[in-house]
Amino acid sequence: VIATVWGDNGPESHLYGALLGMQLYAEYQYRGTVDGQAVYAAFQRCVHAEPNDFAALRSFDEIPAVHGESGNQQAHNPSRWLLWQDPLLGLFDWNVKDLDLEMHYQDLAVRMNGAAERNVAFQRLFEYYSLAAQALATKALLGVRLYEAYQEGDKRALSDLAYSRIAEARQAIAKLYRAHYELWQETYMDEGWEIFDIRYGGLLARLDTVQDRLIAFLDGENPAIPELERTRLTYNGKEG
Repeated sequence: VIATVWGDNGPESHLYGALLGMQLYAEYQYRGTVDGQAVYAAFQRCVHAEPNDFAALRSFDEIPAVHGESGNQQAHNPSRWLLWQDPLLGLFDWNVKDLDLEMHYQDLAVRMNGAAERNVAFQRLFEYYSLAAQALATKALLGVRLYEAYQEGDKRALSDLAYSRIAEARQAIAKLYRAHYELWQETYMDEGWEIFDIRYGGLLARLDTVQDRLIAFLDGENPAIPELERTRLTYNGKEG
């Protein structure tokens, strides 16, 4: 049996985030039978860091809908597609529209910020994850908010989204981009980062376009926003 950490397709997660899992693997190698308390104690002894903070990284993908699954055994990765999906096309929006993801990620940002203070050797790691949670708090339900406000004809809500929420999301994502780049430079080779220049650059450019389109609609320059006229569907027709 071997343990691996994969970085296919450009990893938003960081290699050191897998340390607790590697400690679990090591304890099975040396002890055969282990429990969580023994793994945590060994982690504190070997890594000199707080295991509960590393375990909390799972909350990026254990959003409310999969918390009851006992550890996200199917390896759903909502943090990834919530960040990158287009805010006007809503590919996954109807799967998460009833979840309080904003509060979930706001709470996680506070937790990660505290982890940065508690784990000095991994401060930059947890600062990055704190910024990731902040970005998700502003971006995760942006498409849902846009669609609902547009369908309801709520121009006040659309104006708030255009002039406040999108700007807030853009600022949070720009901070995440810089923190991600600096952490990458400390850990990985340069080849591979170009993927993230394209991803972050595309997302930020798309937010600019969405903002422009909303303002043009609100000012009466455009009679409609076609993407928000379409009926939203669940991804692949599956609920949850």
